[in-house]
Amino acid sequence: MTAAATGPIRALALGLILWGLSACPEPIPAPPDAGVGAAPDASTQRPDAQEPLDASTTLDASAPLDAAQAAPDAGAEPPGCGQFVRFTLHGTVTSVEAIDIDSVELWRRRLVNEPVRVVITYDATVADSRQQGDYGQYRQPSETTNMAITLESIRETYSQPETFFVEPFNNFQTQGDRLKFVGNYQLQLGIIAQAVVDFHDASATALDSVALPDTVPALADYPQGATLTITRSTLGDPESEQERLLACQRLREGAVCRYGGEVGQCRLARRGLICTSLNAWPDRATVRARIDRVEDQCAP
Repeated sequence: MTAAATGPIRALALGLILWGLSACPEPIPAPPDAGVGAAPDASTQRPDAQEPLDASTTLDASAPLDAAQAAPDAGAEPPGCGQFVRFTLHGTVTSVEAIDIDSVELWRRRLVNEPVRVVITYDATVADSRQQGDYGQYRQPSETTNMAITLESIRETYSQPETFFVEPFNNFQTQGDRLKFVGNYQLQLGIIAQAVVDFHDASATALDSVALPDTVPALADYPQGATLTITRSTLGDPESEQERLLACQRLREGAVCRYGGEVGQCRLARRGLICTSLNAWPDRATVRARIDRVEDQCAP
């Protein structure tokens, strides 16, 4: 092909190349290298993006938390507190008394100088059922309150009393201030028990009124201290008593006897020899203990 023939073809090709370059968009310049981990520029950041917190950054406590952000532990009260007052009393048994002298010696050896624990939960919002002004009587609802006593050396526990009262005495009959917790229990085999925790301040400065306290009692406020008294007694059961009398009918005092699956000993009673369980509490026994320490169960 001659030069004259190729001239128009070269001109057409050059024109197409120049047209293509002019139609291409201008390239976007790359952003400058800002370093790894650097915060994005505020002018290019999405409005809803959250800026990462620096180690020295502190959260504004007044700002609302994001729905997906976990709330920090603010030291919330243990479950079940709020309107309730809950505490544990740690004490030591000081004496055991009963009419049956022989039996009581066994229980003294088992219990005296041994630990006792009382866990009390009461509702501070209940009303005074007495409303006489000389002392208050606040009956506690059995569904949500309790006065549980554990004699640790014999692993015996009284819990969920049939009735449970908190009774503040504000210098009642000039005896000073007293704060009493009274539980009445229905135990097995026809046995009943009453337990009384008694905080005493002879100076009458611990309580301002007979209103129900909404805080845990402090031993320091009661110079005469606090005591626990448990009184047990057996309800009359004619059938059981007759069975126990028959078990000793042909035996002598002190002999081993059996009744109702129990192993006992023949002992002299008002109706003659009667089979008494070796593990049974003496009738009308009273256990006393001093309270050594109070532990608040709702403290933060």
